[in-house]
Amino acid sequence: MSILGDRRLSRRNLVGAAGVAGAAALAAPSLIRSPRTAAQDVQQVKALMWNNSPTIDSNFEKRVQLFNEAYAGQYQVNLEFLP
Repeated sequence: MSILGDRRLSRRNLVGAAGVAGAAALAAPSLIRSPRTAAQDVQQVKALMWNNSPTIDSNFEKRVQLFNEAYAGQYQVNLEFLP
């Protein structure tokens, strides 16, 4: 799904893109790890998101779950919602 696909930028698409960009930005420093780091170390990432609505919050939780499953053993994102 493209954010600019139909020339309308919805809040849901913007929030979703911001969440993905935020997770990538949080994980970026861990991508530049020293080769001396053991391959078995799991990089812990703490992601903070503003509380929006139950639907949007569950969407972020699902994205984090999918990310954690895709990068199991490498990265572990812990999502916390801010009030």
